[in-house]
Amino acid sequence: MEQEQRNLYPYKWQYKLQRANQYFSREFQKESLLEALKIYSLSEHFLEKTRQLVSILDNKFPNLSLRIQATLHEVKVIDFGRKKPYYFLWS
Repeated sequence: MEQEQRNLYPYKWQYKLQRANQYFSREFQKESLLEALKIYSLSEHFLEKTRQLVSILDNKFPNLSLRIQATLHEVKVIDFGRKKPYYFLWS
């Protein structure tokens, strides 16, 4: 697509897909998004990245509501189908 079309919806998605391909190429040495999706550990990789972001948010904003704390806790402890209980709620 042409540069002057950069505000169009398809152009934005094309750009996002190009960025995703660059990321997968750098992190997993795969040439395409479809090849990277075949990697078993891909979901764990993104879950770990999400946990890092949640930890940063949790440290930066310590006085969040109980509901938000529970959601952040869930992201930290989820283990692909096996949940750990909300022990911090009973302390």
